[in-house]
Amino acid sequence: LSLLEPTVEPYDAYTSVPELQTHLVSGDARSNGNKIFVTAENTQFRVINTRNGQYGELEDALVEEFTIEVQSPVAQARGHQRARVKIDASFGEVAVLIEERDENGQLLDVYWRVPGAGRRSVDGVREDSIVELDLGYSTMRGGGKVGKAVKRLVGKVFRVLVRNKNGKLGKEVHGTYRMLTGKLGRRGLEFREVSLSDVNGKLDLGERALLLLHGTFNTAAGSFEDLLKRTEFRKLVQERYGGRVQAFEMPTVAQGVVANVAELVQYKWRAGRVDVMATSRGTLVARQLERQAGAAYARQVLAGGTTFGTPLADPAHMLALVNRVTRLLRLAGKGLGPALPAILKALEVVVEGILRAPGLADQAPESELLCGLNADYDFARGDTLFIGSEYEPSTRKLARLGDYLKDSVLFGGVANDGVAPTRGALGLRVGESVTTRDNVHVVDRAAEIDHFSYYTDKRTVDRALGFLATSNPA
Repeated sequence: LSLLEPTVEPYDAYTSVPELQTHLVSGDARSNGNKIFVTAENTQFRVINTRNGQYGELEDALVEEFTIEVQSPVAQARGHQRARVKIDASFGEVAVLIEERDENGQLLDVYWRVPGAGRRSVDGVREDSIVELDLGYSTMRGGGKVGKAVKRLVGKVFRVLVRNKNGKLGKEVHGTYRMLTGKLGRRGLEFREVSLSDVNGKLDLGERALLLLHGTFNTAAGSFEDLLKRTEFRKLVQERYGGRVQAFEMPTVAQGVVANVAELVQYKWRAGRVDVMATSRGTLVARQLERQAGAAYARQVLAGGTTFGTPLADPAHMLALVNRVTRLLRLAGKGLGPALPAILKALEVVVEGILRAPGLADQAPESELLCGLNADYDFARGDTLFIGSEYEPSTRKLARLGDYLKDSVLFGGVANDGVAPTRGALGLRVGESVTTRDNVHVVDRAAEIDHFSYYTDKRTVDRALGFLATSNPA
């Protein structure tokens, strides 16, 4: 059945399991006439067109969207094979975003699959274009699926290599910078983009300024969303920063930290002193700005920093990183829109098998950038607060994650927040502990705070804002 004419036959029109049924999904101009085939085994199914044409900048990358609805997953038992669905996208360099949902439409899991990732023939032609999915029950644990039965699979097929560099999505994938200035209004902080000519020699931020630096796969609005809407943050902005905040948005995958800083230093506003709040990779940008440009901060709050690197920056773990980020964002109730350009850039690494992502390479343990930043850095400095979390999701959350965030394969059992090792986020060198430093804040483990949700925790918010409100260190 072509999704361009989404008529759907009833289940009883299909042959009985375990025969295979194949549906044509696409074959129009978006895919240059190429086709996607959906095949199911050991279950009856139908394919429904869910593409409505309202995708804006995603048009540069989204090839097709569809829903595969299975009649009833067949549990693996004597005489039965597990139900499987195969998606064959035999053209271009694509990745498939999969959402597993139960019969009530509740999201059970979300993840990316790359057809034939890492498998190429000698002449460079892809050997395998098929994504194969086991059905039955959501969430892999102990080698089997548990929980609610998967009723629907929502598939979105994306081109990984966004060729149109002039489109909105292309600009963000290949590297776009923006300086935003926020001002408190009736509806809270309202941001607008400002140019170099708007800033240099004209923007006077008074005695104290606040700069926000976001993390990997994110934007300022995404990284600080939970903080920006808090009344206590707005009060601090009004009383300490004259009701104004600056936010620098930068490519976090396509370009490295040094390139980010080279762009940031071009903006020269007038301010007595500058405070910085940074998350994840943004903490490296803050420290590199200080090192590269001699910036002198009054106060810094660095949360979830990849200070000593993260094993997820390894090219071999890139798909695991993308899936972890995707799941954590969705669990936190956040959309993938702002993260999509960086995710597609990271998936290039999976597709091509080559690390052409300077922004991620910078975060690999022992990278040249990290060695330079950490060599003589004083992590006990009184003007900086380091925030870290040891994330151990509850059984309820694990049932929707699809993988363990604290696992022996990627992190070797080392405590982490899902992306950044906890000791690195706290800036603890070998032999140091939280009891030997008073400029660290460890999130209460019971709060279940992950890499993307630090500012949902009130204790963390109070500590961070209290730190910024204090006088300069002696």
